[in-house]
Amino acid sequence: MKERILLIEDNAPYAEALRQRLAPFADVDVAPTLTAGIHQALSKDYWCILLDLTLPDSNWPNTFNTFAEITRSASVVIVSGQDSPEFVAETIRAGAAGYIVKGRDDLDGEQIFGAICRAVLHKESLNGLEHAARIAHDTQRINKNGTN
Repeated sequence: MKERILLIEDNAPYAEALRQRLAPFADVDVAPTLTAGIHQALSKDYWCILLDLTLPDSNWPNTFNTFAEITRSASVVIVSGQDSPEFVAETIRAGAAGYIVKGRDDLDGEQIFGAICRAVLHKESLNGLEHAARIAHDTQRINKNGTN
C-alpha cells in the first residue's frame, strides 16, 4: 500500500509534475492554498505534508509556523526555491521534518521519495526520543517524590 502525501502548492504545473514523479511511490493529494491544505490535513491522515512557503493566502516566512500550530502534523517537509543554508537550518530548528529545494532536489521521483522517507523517519525518531525523555523525567519525579 502506498503512503498518502499532501502537497500544498499553488503552482499547478509544478504540483502536477511533482505528483507524477511521486506517483510510483505515494498517492499525492494537492491543495493550492494554505487554507485548503489546513482543511485537508485536519480531515485526513497523511504520512507526510509537503509545504510550499509562498502561498497566496499565507504570510511568508510564517507559513510553516501557522500550518504547524493549527494542524500539529508531525512530518512536514518544506518545498521551496529558497536554498540559503541559514534559512533551511532555521526551518528545521522550527520543527520541519525536512527541506526540498525546488529545481535541485525534486528532479527525480525516487530521489524525492527517499528524501521524504529520511525526513519522516528522522522526525519520528526525534518524537520518540522526546517521548522517552518525558517518561524518564516523570519516572524520576515520581521516584523522588515517593522517597520523601
